[in-house]
Amino acid sequence: MSVFFRGPDIPENRKIELDLEYGSESLTVDESLLYLKCPLISSVLDFQNAMSIEGNRSGAKRLSLPKIKLAAMEVVIDWMYTGVFALPYKYHSDDMTIPDTFYAACLLGLKGLAKDIFRVLEGDLLRSDGNAKIQNRKKLFKELRRVLDKISYPHSQVEVDTEELDRIYRACLWNTRLRIGNAT
Repeated sequence: MSVFFRGPDIPENRKIELDLEYGSESLTVDESLLYLKCPLISSVLDFQNAMSIEGNRSGAKRLSLPKIKLAAMEVVIDWMYTGVFALPYKYHSDDMTIPDTFYAACLLGLKGLAKDIFRVLEGDLLRSDGNAKIQNRKKLFKELRRVLDKISYPHSQVEVDTEELDRIYRACLWNTRLRIGNAT
């Protein structure tokens, strides 16, 4: 079974192959991204284990992650090592780092990261929206929905557990309702 990680912007001559622990599998990564090696190998091995558990051993399989952007992957790797997700900046509606990170979390099956993204995003939106405070649950609801739409529309090939997203979303709204209710 061959498994590859190929970034879209990596020139062919800068790719190197790393041997994985089990057999003849290989992982191809840009040499400047070797600090991603352990989490990527972990993801690949999880993928292999899932494939063998399901009994799907016919033919070669590939795990391709070409659409994960570097900024999003760095956030995912940071979360994998530290267990903490934090926005280093004020969230803007046009920013695609959060949706790209959420997409990467869904692709890699990191439900904890998806929950952390919504929790931090909710807190950031509650603190301030530009110069004005969000006093309205409806406005927060629309902003979270916009983030969900950014996540699901361009990356529709990723299987996202919509029930889990809905639970996370409702929990964020419930927490917001409690905070706004206690603040007034």
